[in-house]
Order: sequence, then C-alpha cells, then structure tokens
Amino acid sequence: MEENSEEAAERGTETEQDTEEFPPLNSDGVGCIILAPEEEDTFADKCGFGGCEPFYSYSHPEYEFSLVLYLDEESGRGCGIRKWQDGNGDDILSAFRFSDCGEIPWEEPDPYALESAWGDDLSDASEYETEYEYDSAGRITQIRVMGISGWYDEEESVIEEALSLNFTYDENGTLRKREYVHNTHFFATTFQSMKTWYDENGRPIYTYSYITHGSLEDFYIYKEDQETPAYVLRLDNQYYAWPDLFRYTQP
Repeated sequence: MEENSEEAAERGTETEQDTEEFPPLNSDGVGCIILAPEEEDTFADKCGFGGCEPFYSYSHPEYEFSLVLYLDEESGRGCGIRKWQDGNGDDILSAFRFSDCGEIPWEEPDPYALESAWGDDLSDASEYETEYEYDSAGRITQIRVMGISGWYDEEESVIEEALSLNFTYDENGTLRKREYVHNTHFFATTFQSMKTWYDENGRPIYTYSYITHGSLEDFYIYKEDQETPAYVLRLDNQYYAWPDLFRYTQP
C-alpha cells in the first residue's frame, strides 16, 4: 500500500529548521518526518502534548498499520504517527504535525451510487449498461457498469467495464467493505481504485484511495455513538504522511 517517491519532499519536508518546532512547519502549516524507533514515545511531548491521551487511534483490520492522533480541539493544532511496515517487515514511523483545522460539509455517502470517483452520474446515462449480482439474502455484492470508451478506433464499438463496485457484509448483514475500481479508458488515473471499510454499525471509518504519486487516506473520527463523523483526518502519503484535518459541518 505504500509507495516511496522522490516527490516526498515536494511539499517542503526539507524546509529550514526551527529548533522550537518539531517537525518544522511549511507554509501550509504542516510538517512531517520519519521517526527513529526510539523517538516514538517522545514525539507527542515534543509537539506539546506531553501527558495527554490520544484523541483518536486506529488499527486496520486487514493491513499492518496503525495510527494515533493528538488534537487540541480549541486551537485545531495536532500531531500523530502512522506506523506501517515496509517490504522488509521493518516498522516505519511516519510522524506529522499541523497547526490548524479546516471545515467541510458532511455529505452522507451512498455506497451503492452509480457514480464515478470524479462525480460522474452514470445512473441515467444511455451509453452505459449496469449489471448487478446479489447474495442469497438479496444484498448487492457487485455492480458492473459497461460502456463504450472511445479509447480505440472510433469505427470500432468495443464494450468495456467502465467501473465496478464490490461489497462485503458481516454475519449480521452489515456492510463492512466497499471496493471501487474504474477503467482509465473512461476516467482519470487518480482515484482509479478506492476502498472503504465500515464499522459494526455500518459507518464509514477509513478510505484508501490510489493517487498518482502515492495514496490518500481518510480516517473518519466519531464522537461517542454519533451517526456522522465529527472530523476526517486526510493523509497524503508520499512515503511521508502529509496531514489535513477537517471538522465536518452538519447539514
């Protein structure tokens, strides 16, 4: 799931050092660094969260990675560590820090929507045909949207799979995973594949998206038993983890 890239420093990893800031912040108010193993336990202290309990933590149910986040809700500043393993099985500690929190509106997602990752509505498009598969309980397990891409010779009518959706449910029938893939003959390479995991109540908790220089991760943060998330932590992974934290505004 991880991709090393020379673009890792693109957003300012090697900015001028400020001995009072760890890691140093760039012009966007964010900073990131790869920690040595012995630095893991002291990182929160250096970021001003000494003695504080994590605001949020996450361990992935399938992949070998975890995340811990510290947050001062009043100021919006925070820090965290994303721990993952490289190809040799060694732990990599991608640490990050940010100075404020943005706001975006919460829009209730429809996991079964016939829509591309770029927002193209395929439900009423005459040039597409949709195929459904169901399990024994009548739940949708797969959706395939077929169409003519125009990628080939215009005189040829080649029907291809434009996008597919696959769904996994638990023993109680609750949706636990959604997998999205689209064909780059139809849509852009970025967000070509997206996977979303859901908790036991069917709430989205984590989304992994392919982007051309690495990956984008969304961690949905809930307060207690709320049905909608209070925050989303978005990590742009280019070996380093570049953070953006947003508070959701409710409709």
